[in-house]
Amino acid sequence: MANIDLAKRAYDHGWRLDPSIRRLLDTDFYKLLMLQLIWRRFRDVP
Repeated sequence: MANIDLAKRAYDHGWRLDPSIRRLLDTDFYKLLMLQLIWRRFRDVP
């Protein structure tokens, strides 16, 4: 397996699949943050 510089790839918009993968990861990360916020603030709601 080739060594991949992930820090460089994060800012390299020339890679073919980056926009769609980045969009999916951003959406999933946003959902996880919102779930964490809701779970912490409204833990008593059934």
